[in-house]
Amino acid sequence: MNFDATNDGDREVDDRISVLVVSDQDEERLMMETIIGEAGLDVATCNSASSQAMLATSGADVALLCAECKEPELLVNSRRLRPETPMLMVGESIDVNQVVEFIRNGACDYIQMPCSPESLVERIRSAVQTGNQERDRRKRLERLKGICRRLSQSKREISCRLDELQQDLETCRNDVTQQIDHAAATSEFRALVSQELGVEEVLRTGLEYILSKTQPTNVAAFLANSPTDFSLGAYVNYDCPRESANPVLDKLASTVCQHVAIEDELVRFEDVEQFVEAIGEEAEILRGNEIIAMPCSSDGECMAVLFFFRDAGSPFTDELAGTLDCLRVIFAEQLATVVRVHHRMEAEWPPAPAEDHEEGTDWGFGDGPLAA
Repeated sequence: MNFDATNDGDREVDDRISVLVVSDQDEERLMMETIIGEAGLDVATCNSASSQAMLATSGADVALLCAECKEPELLVNSRRLRPETPMLMVGESIDVNQVVEFIRNGACDYIQMPCSPESLVERIRSAVQTGNQERDRRKRLERLKGICRRLSQSKREISCRLDELQQDLETCRNDVTQQIDHAAATSEFRALVSQELGVEEVLRTGLEYILSKTQPTNVAAFLANSPTDFSLGAYVNYDCPRESANPVLDKLASTVCQHVAIEDELVRFEDVEQFVEAIGEEAEILRGNEIIAMPCSSDGECMAVLFFFRDAGSPFTDELAGTLDCLRVIFAEQLATVVRVHHRMEAEWPPAPAEDHEEGTDWGFGDGPLAA
C-alpha cells in the first residue's frame, strides 16, 4: 500500500512525528505500521502488556490505542503515565457510551475502523497539532502563572515596603512633633524661670511648670550642698503628706541623691520593690508607686535632684522622658545662675544690718517656705 498524504511544505513537520500503536492483534499492528510508515511518520508498535514500558521510553508524540486491547484501564493508565501525549482510540463496533467514556478518560479522538489511510493519517496529524497547541497553551499558562506569582510577590513586597515607609513616616512625624513640643516647652520654661533670681522662686516656678507636664504627682527637690551632700529644698504633696514622707525623704537625701547625680541621667525605677528593699523600712511608703529621679546638672556640676513618685495605677508616660530631659538642663542652668549671683553679691557687699535682716527665709533649702 503506497500512500503519502503530505505535501512538500508539511514533510519537515511530519518527519518529526513519532507514533506508538498499541494493539493485541498482530494484523492490526502491521496494518497501522504500514499506513503510518508510508505516510513518512516514525512508527513503533507493541501489545497492551508492554504499552506502559513503551510509553515511558519511546517518547512518542501520539499514541493509537486499540479499543479491543485486553489490558484493563489501558487509556486511564496511559494518560496517567504520559498526560502530555495525545491519545487516540481506534476500534470497531464501539457504541456512543463507550466513546463518551473514552473522551471522559482523556482521549483526544476516536477513530472508527475500518478507516481510509488518508483519514487515519490526517487524524494523527490533527491530534499531534492539537497536542502541540495544548502544550503551548499550558506552557503559556504556566508562564502567566509564574508572572502572576512574581507580580503577586512583588505586590506583597511593595505593600510591605509601603507599610514600612508609612511606619517610618509616622515615626518621623511623631519625632518632629515631639521635637517641636520639646522646643516650645524649652522656650516657655526658659522664659519663666529666667525671671527668677532667688532659689525659692526658681523652685516654685520650675516645679509648677514641670508638674503641668507630669500631671498630679508628688515631687521632692533636693539641692546640692556638695557633690555628696543634698538637702530637701521643696516638697509638693499630691497624695503623700510631708509627715508620712519625711523618713524616706531623709533617706533619699543621704544615700540616693549622690548616686543619681553621678550618673546624670533620668532614672525610671523599673523594680520599685527591690528599690524599697534596698532603701529600708523608711521607703515602705513608696511601695506600689512609680518613681522617676531627675538629676539637674550645669557645666558638669549637679545642682539638684528631683524625685517624682505616684501610684503605679497612674503610670508616667513614655513621652515624659524627653520633656523632662529638656527641662532639667534649663532648671539646672537657672539654679547655677542664681547661686553664682548670690555668691558674688555676698563677696561684694557687706552684710546687711542685723535689724534689717528678714527672718524665716532659707532660700528654699531644708524646711523653707516651699516645703509642704
